[in-house]
Amino acid sequence: MSGPAVHLYRFEGDWRASGHTLLVLLSRYVPSEPDEIRLRRTDKGKPYVEDSDIFFNLSHTVNLTVVAIAQGVEVGVDVEAMEARVDPLAIASRFFHPAERAALAALESAAQLDLFFRIWVRKEAFVKGVGGGLSMGLDKFRVYPDCAGIEPWSIADIEVGSGYAAALAVKEPRFEIQWRQFGCGRI
Repeated sequence: MSGPAVHLYRFEGDWRASGHTLLVLLSRYVPSEPDEIRLRRTDKGKPYVEDSDIFFNLSHTVNLTVVAIAQGVEVGVDVEAMEARVDPLAIASRFFHPAERAALAALESAAQLDLFFRIWVRKEAFVKGVGGGLSMGLDKFRVYPDCAGIEPWSIADIEVGSGYAAALAVKEPRFEIQWRQFGCGRI
């Protein structure tokens, strides 16, 4: 193995059920029943499992939820439905690093949209992993074409289906992704 294992779960359906599903998934990693697992929040608001070295993160968008779970290493995950109604250049001018803005501006509109979402989910996954929130200055670090200012974190694009962009951030230079996919009611 080239680093710690990060287990990814992808499921479709109503995101409001994801809270219970998360507890069921976490019960596979901690010696507790789902209703016995105690979730707490850091001072920055990032959730964690009390008295455990299990780290997790959850993201949901239109009809899709992705959960990342790892032992002993912090993780962040983000998934977004790629909607054409966003203005990539306007949002990038506020939140993207100058190198990312330049790369985006050099593309035609369809390619711009794809790259915009790829950069956005990478930034969100990192911010969620760190627990910093959007106020941490998304334009101060770079996730495209390479990463700068996020060390010791690393980021990977993850494929979750057509029409979606998703990324995983891990506080390790190398890691192994292990997918665990299931549908509604099949955990």
